[in-house]
Amino acid sequence: TLYDFLANRAATFFQNSEADVNRPANQFHVNDDVYLKPATEFLNAKLPAVEDSLDLKYNAVKIYRDLQNFHKDDQQPEAMIDLELNRIKFIYSISNNENKDSLYLQTLRAIANKYSSNKMAAEVFYYIANYYRGKMQSYDPLKGDDYKWMGKKAIAVCKWTTEHYKGSYGASYCEGMAKELEDNSIDFK
Repeated sequence: TLYDFLANRAATFFQNSEADVNRPANQFHVNDDVYLKPATEFLNAKLPAVEDSLDLKYNAVKIYRDLQNFHKDDQQPEAMIDLELNRIKFIYSISNNENKDSLYLQTLRAIANKYSSNKMAAEVFYYIANYYRGKMQSYDPLKGDDYKWMGKKAIAVCKWTTEHYKGSYGASYCEGMAKELEDNSIDFK
């Protein structure tokens, strides 16, 4: 709809940090767990009052909230899935919540489970695999084994997604990621 188009354009603008040059002393922060929760919990939470009505982050979160409220009862969940993915990706990128990794992954899994019968769930699994791929970059053998097998997890998620959601965009993304990760791995035999 026209509303979706305009609201998504506005959300994209409000996510841009370049426009956020002049910041008030009391900024809006998205460090509360509820911002990284699935839509049902996010929509039931009360947004705090802000001193600056032009705060970009606040307006982006508010637009995502309005859009998700608009689409929560849709018969076809594709718009809702897309909004949830965009919202949690944005919040994850700006949050300083110390639990943001686990919250992000839990929410992705909840979205994937809720919409598992929809082909767009493959994109959610792609986000999960991409999360593991990102954590794989943090692996440092001198600091421990925390992220040692993240690449293997990403490949497993990608292969499962490719098999279960054939023909979907998410499956094609996963297929490319799995190939990239496998090509970059080294086998010693």
